[in-house]
Amino acid sequence: MSVFYNKVITALDKFMPVKLCRLNTNDKPWMTSYIKNLIVKRQRAWKKGNVPLRNFFRNKVSKEIKLAMGNHYRYNLENTRSCNPRKWWKGVKAITRQKPNKIPNKLRFGDHEATGVELTELINSVFLRIIDEYQPLEPVPTPPDFIVPDNFLLSTCQVSRKLSNLNAKKSCGLKPIPTIVLKNLSTILAPPLTNIFNSCLMEGCFPSEWKSADVCPAPKKTKVVDIESDLRPISLSSPVAKVYESHLNSLLLNHVGSKLDDRHFGSVKGSSTTCALVDLMNFLYSNTDNPNDAIRLCFYDLSKGFDRVDHYILLDILRELEVHPVLIQSIRSFLTGRHQGVCVDGFSSEWKPVSAGIPQGSVLGPTLFLLMVNALAYRESWRWKYMDDLTVSETLRIVNNSRALLIFSKVRIIFVNLYTKRK
Repeated sequence: MSVFYNKVITALDKFMPVKLCRLNTNDKPWMTSYIKNLIVKRQRAWKKGNVPLRNFFRNKVSKEIKLAMGNHYRYNLENTRSCNPRKWWKGVKAITRQKPNKIPNKLRFGDHEATGVELTELINSVFLRIIDEYQPLEPVPTPPDFIVPDNFLLSTCQVSRKLSNLNAKKSCGLKPIPTIVLKNLSTILAPPLTNIFNSCLMEGCFPSEWKSADVCPAPKKTKVVDIESDLRPISLSSPVAKVYESHLNSLLLNHVGSKLDDRHFGSVKGSSTTCALVDLMNFLYSNTDNPNDAIRLCFYDLSKGFDRVDHYILLDILRELEVHPVLIQSIRSFLTGRHQGVCVDGFSSEWKPVSAGIPQGSVLGPTLFLLMVNALAYRESWRWKYMDDLTVSETLRIVNNSRALLIFSKVRIIFVNLYTKRK
């Protein structure tokens, strides 16, 4: 794998050398030439000291921008709300000038305030502190009778298709090969990568170059106060690794897809939060037709669910589900010997080993977590799962001495008295 990276990087340095350039911010999608001319006239009036004319053009610019933003939403975004929610939300956030949550340059931990490299080391240690008691996986050699089925191997066309479908805006990970190069040169890079991927499958190994990832702390809240509860570790892995992971993921789903809990609505093709909410509301409405019935709902959230996955338990679950030994060996190698470092504002921490958990931001991660919680609350008839969130419900019969009926009766008397007084 290192030979492939060195060859590609050497070719990039020779034919596509890195050059420094100045980037200008792109205009907003609602910006027009008419508004730009008004802005130029406003600036000229301000430079000449003509305050009344400057105020006139200032008000004119504000009015035209608001009108253009409304037209942009009406003609370009309003129809995408149902068919493309991601595009709709992105456009709405741009119109309302919502800025993404960012990590502050300094954070206080106890009585100490950390910045720069010290801050990255602090965040990394907090992320890894919750898995200190977990036992890391030991590397296991590939058995001599290790045979890979022919339908597990990749073809050059498959790899080329996966490379061409990469998102060019995604991070390139630790290796300085831009994703757009992998995407545009997919037909040239597909043959050597096909041989590498098939060799990894036949040896049951996951290359060590793909096991180290920069972790980007993603804020959960607008204002970050506590590192452990307000930050989520997102691993920035190599796009080449993601291509190989996507193949392993498809093979894994082919083996265990029929055994997955059908009440899971997260990271499942053809399902979403909307499906979960519609199904839950349908249950609530259909089971409250009888006035003598009540519904009890219990909501659970698995704290640090991805980070607390025990690798030994996960491998036992894969064996119970009768996953093919080739996939188990590859997944074991994927989880063994991982390292992570935190990067914030150009400052990086030292690499530290990861003894447990599933890297968030990987392709295999969501599927492995689904299998980890697959048997959770399996005997409950009415359950809704969405990744690390679980909702369980039951229907109860209200009896005469029921506490809920007593509260309802008191509330009814209060409303009757209020209504009588108003009349």
